[in-house]
Amino acid sequence: ILGWWWRPPCGHSVHPSCALSNSPSCGRCAADFDLQALERMGHVFCPSRADSDDTVGRSSSLDLGDGKCTPEMLSCFAGLCGVSRLVLDRNSLQELPTDIATMNPVLLSLSGNRLRALPPLERFRRLQRLVLSHNCMRELPAGLWALASLKELRADHNELGTLGECSVASSSLEVLSVAHNFLKAIPASFGKLQGLTRVELQGNQIEMLPEAIGHWVRLRELNCSRNSIPEIPSSLARCSELEVLLAFENRLSVMPAVVSLPKLRDLILYTNNISEVTKEFLDFCSARQILVEGNPLSSRSRANIE
Repeated sequence: ILGWWWRPPCGHSVHPSCALSNSPSCGRCAADFDLQALERMGHVFCPSRADSDDTVGRSSSLDLGDGKCTPEMLSCFAGLCGVSRLVLDRNSLQELPTDIATMNPVLLSLSGNRLRALPPLERFRRLQRLVLSHNCMRELPAGLWALASLKELRADHNELGTLGECSVASSSLEVLSVAHNFLKAIPASFGKLQGLTRVELQGNQIEMLPEAIGHWVRLRELNCSRNSIPEIPSSLARCSELEVLLAFENRLSVMPAVVSLPKLRDLILYTNNISEVTKEFLDFCSARQILVEGNPLSSRSRANIE
């Protein structure tokens, strides 16, 4: 940010709130302010200049991270539209203005703030990436599953105790990260998210994974390490695209049913309660890396591994 007041090329002193004004006296200044005074941030489309050929259709990026944004300043910018990337990381924000949905960004990054809740998300129709890492969220935002374009959700390092129910089937969401929270279970309804390719559940208190994870047929990487999971559901064998399974530091007592997975590359299971690793498992499992150190392996299993 260049300061609280800017002087665009026309010579007028323009407050950022002018960008929201329909006054003819500052409408042109607002466009110049958007396109030139914030050049390093990209282009911001001013709604008061919707008829201007040099603003319509331009892509935009507004980076106000690392202490550049106060709640008051954010309120001034909230009415701008056409912002494709809105980055507000590490500003100690405790809430967002409800009209921030007017920006309708493709990427909304809010990591490293103090947010406990968000405005309803139904109006963020273009949103593809939502980053909520390192906040104080205790539940996922309302309206989340109404976002048909959402491809990536990162809500790791929050205070989530539950994920609620996934109310809408979705094939668009590809990345789900809810690592390092206080989750004890993954709802079976999350099996509706059949487009998932990467799921990060590590560092929670999960005691069971649902059989519904077998519906994640595009899944390539699953990280469920550092939980209290006693068994990997056998339905995971239906996830034929799986390449990486990280399940270390759990309470697994048997090897996962992953022998039939043709693309499995890494199977990381150290520090569990596994005692038997059969020769058949080692012969037929496609994984190039199988780590089982820190398990109470029988002497026969140790011989098979060696």
